[in-house]
Amino acid sequence: MSYGGHVLDMINRMKQNDALRKSRRDRHAKIKDSFEKHQSLSPNGSMRQTELPREEMDEIKLCIRYKLIWDRKIFLLKSALVMLFLLLLTILFFKYLM
Repeated sequence: MSYGGHVLDMINRMKQNDALRKSRRDRHAKIKDSFEKHQSLSPNGSMRQTELPREEMDEIKLCIRYKLIWDRKIFLLKSALVMLFLLLLTILFFKYLM
């Protein structure tokens, strides 16, 4: 490729980058407008949440904590069962193979 070809390629890449930048800017503006539209639909016009009493907050935190503990126990139980099953298959495989 001659020197002119390289320059032409550079110019084409610059045009493509500008077009890509413009399309991203338009998409970002559309998302921003959509967000502002939904934000204005809220009763007080803001996205702030109402404050919960301390007792309710503690209760919610406790429920989340118990849910995480329960999920962790279930995961450990499933992992143990899979490991046990694989161990059993390995033992049976080597027992009947030899």
